Amino acid sequence: MRAIYELLKITIGVAAGAGLVVFLNVNLHLFDGGPAIKPVEMSYADLAAINLTVATVVLGAVALIVGVVAVFGFQIIRTESVSNAELRVLKEMPGMVERELHRMENNGQLTSAMERAIYSGGSSDEDKSQGQAAYEE
Repeated sequence: MRAIYELLKITIGVAAGAGLVVFLNVNLHLFDGGPAIKPVEMSYADLAAINLTVATVVLGAVALIVGVVAVFGFQIIRTESVSNAELRVLKEMPGMVERELHRMENNGQLTSAMERAIYSGGSSDEDKSQGQAAYEE
């Protein structure tokens, strides 16, 4: 949402600048009391070269703006997704743990695991993972 707001600010700024250029250009030509403008001797090839150069510069500027927006947009999206994931885990984890403990308690798994831990000083050999068995050897 913040990226859209920034893009909207840029768009409004560009539109306002273009409006000022058009307004000032029209006013300068309407109220210009100076000498008449002399026509410039220019071939179509020169005019095409100038227009293509301007188009290339504008395209480069647009590409630069899109690149900057993409970098900042990615960072914003990444930050928001991590934040949302953390909030969801914090919100749903207690309920999930409680449901799992109730399920284990109803199946008798929790009682047997607690008895093994209390009476034998730890879990049984069949419950140990390969990493724990390798660590103890």
